[in-house]
Amino acid sequence: MSKLHGLYPAAEPAAMAAPGPARESDGSDRSGGTVVAVDVGATKTVIARYADNGIEPFDRFLTPATGEELSESILRALDRTGLVGGRAEQVGNGGSGSEIISRIGIGAPGPLDAEHGMILDPPNLPGWRNYPLVETLENQLRVPIKLENDANAGALGEAVFGSGRDYPSVFYLTISTGIGAGLVINGRIFGGYKGMAGEVHAIDPGTYFGRKTGENVIERASGPGMVRCARRRIAAGMDTALDGETLDTYTLLTALDADDPVAVETVETARNAIAGLLVNVLTIVAPSVIVLAGGLCTENRWFVDPVRDRVHRWITIPELREIPIERAALWDTAVLYGAAVL
Repeated sequence: MSKLHGLYPAAEPAAMAAPGPARESDGSDRSGGTVVAVDVGATKTVIARYADNGIEPFDRFLTPATGEELSESILRALDRTGLVGGRAEQVGNGGSGSEIISRIGIGAPGPLDAEHGMILDPPNLPGWRNYPLVETLENQLRVPIKLENDANAGALGEAVFGSGRDYPSVFYLTISTGIGAGLVINGRIFGGYKGMAGEVHAIDPGTYFGRKTGENVIERASGPGMVRCARRRIAAGMDTALDGETLDTYTLLTALDADDPVAVETVETARNAIAGLLVNVLTIVAPSVIVLAGGLCTENRWFVDPVRDRVHRWITIPELREIPIERAALWDTAVLYGAAVL
C-alpha cells in the first residue's frame, strides 16, 4: 500500500514523459525558445521546462507568503538555471549557456482572474490578495505569460496528455486537501462566467432539502474535511479504535481495512458526496470521460472504484452509464503539463 505524502502520491516516473498530446494544442513552441511551466501550490512551488512532450522540473521551493516574494522567487529560480526573458539586457548578459524563454504558463490556487493575470484572494494565502502576478513577471521578463486556476490547469494536463487524451471532452475532479474541478472541451478549458466553472467545492447538498449544515463537498469529502467529520463522530461517542488527537487522512483510510465504524461511516459519506456530485455532472454536462485525481485516488479502492460503482447504480439515464470514470495518469505533474500548454 502506498502511503500518502501530505495527501498527494509521489510522482510516478511515467508522468515525466507523457505520450504526447492527442490533439493539436497551444503546447507546440513555434519560436524555438524554452517553454516554462510553474505549479504554485499552497505549500510548495515547482518550476519545469516543457520539451519533447515531457516535463523536466528544475527548481522547487516553499511557496512564499506574499505575491511579491513569489515573483522574486520565480525570477531567482530562472536566473539560477540560466533561463532569460526577452529583454535585451537579459539576453545580452545571459552568457553563451543561457536559454531564451519563449513563454511561461502558471497554475495557481484560486480564486483568480485568468484574463487579467491576477491572483484574487486565496483562502490559505492572504498575502496574495489582488496580486498582479502576470504583469509583474512580464515587466521583468518581456515574454508572454498565462495564469490559470490550478484545477483547470490540471484538467488541461490530463485532457491533453493523460487519461483524457483520447476524449473530446473531459471533466476532471481532484480530491485531496481540497476539492477542485475543471472542464476541458476539444483541448480548451471551459472557464464559464468569470472563470467560475468547476467551483464544485462550494456545493452544500443539504441546502436543497432545508438541512443546511455548513458541510459542503470539501467538508464532507476532502482529506482534512473527513478528519474533522471523524473527530466529531469520536467526540459523540461512536465506537472506534481511532485516536481523534492524532488522526490523519492516511490513518483514517487504512482503518477501513479493520472495518472501524468511524472510518467506514466517514469515508462512505465522502464517497456518497462525490458520487452524487458526479451524477449531477454526468446528467448536466455529459462529458466524454470523467478523470479522478488527487491523493484520495492514489489507490482505486479508496475512492475511484466505490465512486464509479455508486454513479453507475444511481444514474437514471442508461446511456450515461457508458461514460467512463478513469483514474488520473499524471498525478503531481498534471498542473505542470497543463500550464505548459495554456
